[in-house]
Amino acid sequence: MILKIFTVYDSKIGAYMQPSFLHSRGQAIRDFSDSASDGKAPWSKHPEDYTLFELGEYNDQTAC
Repeated sequence: MILKIFTVYDSKIGAYMQPSFLHSRGQAIRDFSDSASDGKAPWSKHPEDYTLFELGEYNDQTAC
C-alpha cells in the first residue's frame, strides 16, 4: 500500500514533528483540522505557529 507522509512544522521552535503516514492528503488535512479544534493538540492553542507539510510517499511493499 502506498501511504503519504506528513509532518507539522512548529515555527516557534523551528522544528518538524515526527512524521505521520496516512492514506491521503484529505485525511491529513481533516485529522489536522479536527485535532486543532479538540483542544488537546499543541496546534489547538497556537494555530498560527504550525503548518502541515506533505513530505512524500512510502510503499510498504517495497520500502520505497
